[in-house]
Amino acid sequence: MDGVLRHHGSDRSDDEIIRNLHSTLVSACQSASDHHVQTLYKLILDSSALGVIDPLIELILEEQVLDAERLREIAFWFTTKAPDREPVKFSMALLGLLRGSDDSDVFLTLGRHDEFTLYSAVPLSNSDVYGEEVLWKLAITAEDWGRIRSC
Repeated sequence: MDGVLRHHGSDRSDDEIIRNLHSTLVSACQSASDHHVQTLYKLILDSSALGVIDPLIELILEEQVLDAERLREIAFWFTTKAPDREPVKFSMALLGLLRGSDDSDVFLTLGRHDEFTLYSAVPLSNSDVYGEEVLWKLAITAEDWGRIRSC
């Protein structure tokens, strides 16, 4: 899905999408009103997480304007409650950015689905909190394209 959407997705430039996502994320973190969170959700839904998440994370780290606790609340909610795939992928990557909580159960559960394996493997491998044991658990449960793509 990511490959197809990446090549046949939005007409807007990635830079524009990233700037819009960042400013909307800032607004949602400053005030997690229904309006701000729904706007963020719709913007994520219209984007391909694979195409924008790395540059967005770079911008988040560069700007340092987001309230980490609020960001975690929003990202965890999207990861565990969103009915759509792109917001789940997007928020899984954001959870991987945040430190201080053990979300390994979430990553291991969602990572069993081949479309989410990459979004689980990257945070698990980038964090010194989880260790190789958790990444190995993901590897032995992943199947099909998820296993191939995440290796």
